[in-house]
Amino acid sequence: MTNEERITLYAIAVMRVEREPELLPYRDVILHEEWTEGDEHWNWAIDAPVEEIVEWAESVGREGR
Repeated sequence: MTNEERITLYAIAVMRVEREPELLPYRDVILHEEWTEGDEHWNWAIDAPVEEIVEWAESVGREGR
């Protein structure tokens, strides 16, 4: 995957988070740019159900990054 494609995935993930009011409180956690899962994380952030992302973000927030 090229850098341009990665930037696009990240940009789409940003748009997803910003259009879902339930995700906004977790924006910094979801969009942390150094997730080791890379593209897999961005694809998940784009496609996963809101409830799943919120549950994950809350658990990450409790455990720290």
